[in-house]
Amino acid sequence: MRMGKPQFGFGVHLMLDGYGCDRSKLEDINFISSFLDEYPTEMDMTKIMPPYVFRYNGSVPEDWGVSGFVLIAESHISIHTFPEKRYLSLDMFSCQTVRYSHGGRDHSKALQDPEV
Repeated sequence: MRMGKPQFGFGVHLMLDGYGCDRSKLEDINFISSFLDEYPTEMDMTKIMPPYVFRYNGSVPEDWGVSGFVLIAESHISIHTFPEKRYLSLDMFSCQTVRYSHGGRDHSKALQDPEV
């Protein structure tokens, strides 16, 4: 699927709410870091820095998770996970045309729970 640059605005903003995700992957800081490290290439984007990923412990115990982002020449990709809720939020903004390749779909499907 290819999404061209819109007639107005500066770029394409994609947001994904993931429900029923694999908890073990959502809490794995190395998995999230690898995801952010490899995903820009799958999207035909240019990574300009290594991913920055950290574990967050909020004041509400079930709100803990892993968050990270990677800057790309075209803008950014970020992810926030909530393992207790088996939920993630993925956000990508690009000022260029977005190519959502088969590899990109495979990467995002890797976060899904195979039992769901």
